[in-house]
Amino acid sequence: MADIGGIVARLTISEAELNAALKRKQRETANHLQGPGEARQHERRTTPGLPVSRFLAELLHECREPSQNAFIFHFDPARQVLFFAYMPRYDWWQDVNAVLTVLAALSAAGAAPTQAVCMSPHCEDVYAVFDLADGKLAPREGGADEGLVNDYRSEIWRRFDGKLGAFPATEQAIRKRGYYPRSLVSAYKRYLRFVEQQERPGRIKAATREQPYHLGGELFNLLTWDGKVYYPTTGRRAFVELPDADPFTMRAVCGLMADQRHVYAVSRQRGSPIVALKDVDGATFRHLGRAVENVYCIDKNHVYYDLGDGYVDDATSTGLVAGADPASFEYLDFAYGKDGRHVYYRDRALPLDPNAVRLDRHGFIRDDRHVFHYGDRIDMDAPSFQVVAYESETNPFTGTFVLRDKHGRAEYDSCEKRFSRL
Repeated sequence: MADIGGIVARLTISEAELNAALKRKQRETANHLQGPGEARQHERRTTPGLPVSRFLAELLHECREPSQNAFIFHFDPARQVLFFAYMPRYDWWQDVNAVLTVLAALSAAGAAPTQAVCMSPHCEDVYAVFDLADGKLAPREGGADEGLVNDYRSEIWRRFDGKLGAFPATEQAIRKRGYYPRSLVSAYKRYLRFVEQQERPGRIKAATREQPYHLGGELFNLLTWDGKVYYPTTGRRAFVELPDADPFTMRAVCGLMADQRHVYAVSRQRGSPIVALKDVDGATFRHLGRAVENVYCIDKNHVYYDLGDGYVDDATSTGLVAGADPASFEYLDFAYGKDGRHVYYRDRALPLDPNAVRLDRHGFIRDDRHVFHYGDRIDMDAPSFQVVAYESETNPFTGTFVLRDKHGRAEYDSCEKRFSRL
């Protein structure tokens, strides 16, 4: 029973329902189809607790080369139709029950009844047919609809790359517009990061000078071999060892690199391209806030501001936020942060109560006594303060604002830092 085959289905489903289904947790693998004994010994299983998108990302990962398995997961938003086909290059019986279980989970999102067919993409062989509806699979009496099977087979071969002589590999397919839904592409990229972390220690251990392992870091280009870490000199004519660096714990954080002992930055001074920042704990160093905002970082002892570009004047230029408590510190937005005692704009404490502070979408922050805009004091009554009008919907946090409090209206030009009562 080592026939060439695959699992194919077409579901009518909305984009919202599909996205919800991809987030749904995987079910325990059900025994929908009895394969040969050898296939049962190596049978793929679902992972209850992980999302359906993770299972599909694993299938994508096994299709990285054109000569490997083929996986079609094409959603047509105009027709609200999902076409699914998974065709392992080798014994498809090992995958069939897990794949059918995931298909049932996808149909539970509100998809209309359809048929899932275990079939050969090359010939007329059909091995099993299931009615698929409301999250349940049932063997179909009377077998497959011949017209549907032919339609499925045509759908499969429409996506065959004749020039390549194979179905597109994953890395090619994800670059094709609409070939896979964005949510699935995102899940696949997350899975790649997971795989990288799982495989990373072995790759680091096996690295040699001839075949080094790249540790990453946009500014650093760190490499490792023989258990040591190196960085390239200007022009990459030679590599210099980074003393006391641990390749196994080296990671990128907020434009910097950190290992279990140190945090590293690029020095603006000649002669010492990469420096370990003084008194910064590498093991606990982490970024606060959204990934695109390199504003605050913390370790177990301190809070740091504006290390995000990766450059420093010297090893003591850590951007320390004096007096800030890392245990209670949180990033707010617009370069504001707070801990249990103070509110900060960048590295400067403001006279605001952290327990009463409010920050609006225009960058104005206030408590019951004071109003500030990007660290500048606005002379208005805080309890009655309002933004009446602003210059740009695209950038609602800059430009000229019309403001109001209990004393009347005012105008504030944030570019010129000019305030006047109207």
